[in-house]
Amino acid sequence: MPKVLCVCFCGTSRSQMMAAFLQKELGDKFEVESAGLCEETAGRSAGECAIKCMMEEGIDISSQKSSWIKNVDLSEFSHIVSVDEETEKMLSEHALGLRDIKFIVANEEQGGVFDPYGMDQHIYKECANLIEKSAAAIASQIRGE
Repeated sequence: MPKVLCVCFCGTSRSQMMAAFLQKELGDKFEVESAGLCEETAGRSAGECAIKCMMEEGIDISSQKSSWIKNVDLSEFSHIVSVDEETEKMLSEHALGLRDIKFIVANEEQGGVFDPYGMDQHIYKECANLIEKSAAAIASQIRGE
């Protein structure tokens, strides 16, 4: 089964929301996971605002835990989705020599998905809406449509 990895800096909001929306879009023919670039946040649950936004969409991410990118075998993935260009740049250091992986930046034409960390619930909802729209386009790209 093809696997897709979604990555953000901390791995506690944007990547987890992206993974959930992508899994919904791609269905059971793909396995979608998330990770973060920051070791300090490894093992943490999704942020409260992210959990609340996803619950409003009927998706429960409350049991998800952040994984540190260095503890993830990137060679297992056919696609890696970065939430922004900066994350992709940092991620490229971890993916040297991996030629078969396709890298995608979410909402690339607008520079990626903004980080809502420290903002109020309304801003998280805007971020979740942007991620959901991006996930639909990314799913089409992954399926080769």
